[in-house]
Amino acid sequence: MAIKDIIGNKKAIEMLLSFAKSKKAGTSYIINGEEGVGKTFAALQFAKAINCLNQLEDGDCCNICENCRLLDKTLGQLDADGFQQYPHPDVMYITTDKAQITIDLVRDSLIRLNAYKQIKLKYKILILKDAEKMNKEASNSVLKELEEPGDFSIIILIVNNIQKILPTIVSRCQRINIMRADEKEIEKKLIQLGMDENLAKQAIMFCDGKIEKALNFKEINNDILVAREIFLVLTSKTDNVEGIFEIIKSINEKMEESKTKKIKGGMENMTYQRLFLLDILKMLAYIYKDFLLDKLGIKKIIASKYDIDISNLKEMDFKVINTILKLISAAQMDLMANANINLLLYNLLFNIRKVSLQQ
Repeated sequence: MAIKDIIGNKKAIEMLLSFAKSKKAGTSYIINGEEGVGKTFAALQFAKAINCLNQLEDGDCCNICENCRLLDKTLGQLDADGFQQYPHPDVMYITTDKAQITIDLVRDSLIRLNAYKQIKLKYKILILKDAEKMNKEASNSVLKELEEPGDFSIIILIVNNIQKILPTIVSRCQRINIMRADEKEIEKKLIQLGMDENLAKQAIMFCDGKIEKALNFKEINNDILVAREIFLVLTSKTDNVEGIFEIIKSINEKMEESKTKKIKGGMENMTYQRLFLLDILKMLAYIYKDFLLDKLGIKKIIASKYDIDISNLKEMDFKVINTILKLISAAQMDLMANANINLLLYNLLFNIRKVSLQQ
């Protein structure tokens, strides 16, 4: 892979190639954009390009030299929690699943950045993911480094929300914005990467222009199936109380199964179960939103996206659907506030049933 393999984002590709080729555009960069648009991939390809031993005429990496392969290994092969499996002295990658990036997380890497010369690469690389999480002390330590950059070191900040970054940091960095990509381009790339064509077509309907969501579609497909089952029971033309109890039982069983899985970031089982239910509710909200668009005649997508025949569903006006969406949103907030999971799920489904029957 190389810079040119970034999906869409022609302007960002041109900027990255220009920076890599000139080697005079500065030593600090911000790669900014929404979560899931491919910022980490872009950072990796840029790091390869500026360190490539056989750099192409346009500034891109060759993808086969020793340095390219080293960076692919150290930054491209992360573990299930997103941490480096194969650290290297020339490559520092900071990420955390905690709410903040503290000074303790960045201090050692900043010291190492200029403490000694690079061993293999042309430039030592420090990549700080989710840089908007930096607290005041961490931000100030990074700012000091940006004010006195080393000759052979590169800092790349990956940012989801640039408004949360100190303006003084932003002003000292070259900024590259990564945007959502065209769905046709994403579909083409998924097929090139070996995804089944039918699965790729389904994935782009749920990715919202975000390549990472499309690549991880298999992981969310189970959430879609569970949410679809809930939706069909709640929108059935016949009142299906037994079906609601069956769904509650099924979801509880799935959450019990999660106890045997690897918990990302060392989270407690209950926290993992809470996140599992949040994902289900998020997908359920998507289905109701698409149902609303279908009812309003804005976008007929229920059939193609979820394989649901709208003629088999009960009549429901847009006010009722809006009320249901508010119930789901409130349940999500309560879930994040540590409400009882089982009671919340029971109350939500039966409240949706009640609203649906009142029209």
